[in-house]
Amino acid sequence: MSRTAITAALTRMTSALDQHLITYSLPTPHLITLSVGGRPSDYARVMIHSESLPIIAATLLHWANTLTNPQPRLLGETDDYTAKIQVHGRLPDRTEVQVCAHPEHHLDKFRDQALSPDQTLLWLHEQASTALTARHAATE
Repeated sequence: MSRTAITAALTRMTSALDQHLITYSLPTPHLITLSVGGRPSDYARVMIHSESLPIIAATLLHWANTLTNPQPRLLGETDDYTAKIQVHGRLPDRTEVQVCAHPEHHLDKFRDQALSPDQTLLWLHEQASTALTARHAATE
């Protein structure tokens, strides 16, 4: 990927992320890292950093609903010995996107396991809805 293409991909990702967070009033993780790469194919990566599993779940669900052909997965253990939740897909301009989070302390029960895409989506919905229900109850 040339420097110009990398710059363009980062600009698109930043704009898309800003639009997603503002338009959908998503809870905001404490840090979002954007990066692009070119091997084995060109891609943009969004890394979600938060201590709150419901915020991570809501953010990943949003991306799963936004990307074309999303492939969500929960991996209990990866090559670097950490658990990971990820959603792979494409933006409308065909940029491959990888959205990832490593909420290790929340995923101990998934050690040495992996959830299918459907199971991962169901699990993410459960995590996000639990927080929304608790939040709604607290405001009443």
